[in-house]
Parts: sequence; C-alpha cells; structure tokens
Amino acid sequence: MKKLILTIGPSLGGKINLNQIHQDKFIYRINGA
Repeated sequence: MKKLILTIGPSLGGKINLNQIHQDKFIYRINGA
C-alpha cells in the first residue's frame, strides 16, 4: 500500500505542478496582450 502511494504521489504532484505553470503562462499572455 505504501509503495502504491509513493508511486502515485510524485506523479500527481508533477501533473498539478505542470498544470500550474501552464496556467501562469496563459495568464501572463492575457495580461501582456
């Protein structure tokens, strides 16, 4: 069970982090235009 959480944890964190960066770029483009 712990192995499963460790495997899923970083994967989900990476997806959320990538999505946040993508969102920041999108907001920056709107404000810049």
